[in-house]
Amino acid sequence: MAKRDTKMSLYKLFFWACALAGLAGCTSQNAKQIDKVCLPGLTAEKAIAISEGVLRDFNFSISKEDPNEGYISTRPLPGGQFFELWRKDNVGSYNQLQSSVQSVRRTVELKMDEQAGSLCVACNVKLERLCLTEPPEEVRGLEFDRFTGRRIKTAALKMELEPGQAFWVDLGRDTKLESVILEKIEQAAKK
Repeated sequence: MAKRDTKMSLYKLFFWACALAGLAGCTSQNAKQIDKVCLPGLTAEKAIAISEGVLRDFNFSISKEDPNEGYISTRPLPGGQFFELWRKDNVGSYNQLQSSVQSVRRTVELKMDEQAGSLCVACNVKLERLCLTEPPEEVRGLEFDRFTGRRIKTAALKMELEPGQAFWVDLGRDTKLESVILEKIEQAAKK
């Protein structure tokens, strides 16, 4: 009887943990969306330096930077898995689950322009998912002996993809990560 009570309490604990995780995901969906942050009294060079620091904190590496145009672009960053607790690129439980189950990547673009005497920073995070086509028939399954029916060896699974077998599908913008990046830039500029 004690084993059954322990088993039931484990089920209840699991149920409540799932319920709390679900509620946490719902509350993060109601967070405010920020499109642009204006930083009064900041030069373009200082804003670019602050933005680079924030992007590096999120593990992004800079691919293109143009201080004259006020533009920064990053290399695509593969999404962090659920066990990578140090990664900050997944905002919300849905994005965390999506990055753990699928191969996703994010690319950040920051554009800076001057409006009403203050420098404004806009952020665009592009989210993409890897799509693989069906492998050829010969790489699936096992090889069997024709006469005995016994398995000889496992078929060699060579993942040499031809062009067109793997491509990235655009999933749109990651507005939650955009908002978090802009908030961090604003906080860093106030320091």
